[in-house]
Amino acid sequence: MKYIGIDGDDVGAKLELFLLQNDERKIAEFSRSVENTVRRLESQARELDLEVIFCAGDSLLCKGQEQALGKLIRILNFQQESLSFSAGIGNTIKDAYIALKYAKASGKNMIINLDAGIYALWVEND
Repeated sequence: MKYIGIDGDDVGAKLELFLLQNDERKIAEFSRSVENTVRRLESQARELDLEVIFCAGDSLLCKGQEQALGKLIRILNFQQESLSFSAGIGNTIKDAYIALKYAKASGKNMIINLDAGIYALWVEND
């Protein structure tokens, strides 16, 4: 079993901009877009038999077989939204979280696998 943590990139900053612009319409549209995208990812994760542990805001935490994680990552990579995501994969929740933080610190829109203390870009084993 592996864990994957997924989080939207710069969601807070985009929301802050719309708040500072006092633009109620953009705030509502952006909120719906984020929610719809994350709910779609959650649904696709469940269809892949991944266990969804957490889904709220712009974040998702799942666990499951590595092959199913690879399929979810392919879906994540083909998001057509203006919203990008970073993801971290690990053997524990803590490792997945640390890998996610590493992905965000490394430029965002990345998927990092933390295994045996080594950070690496995700490469699917087919």
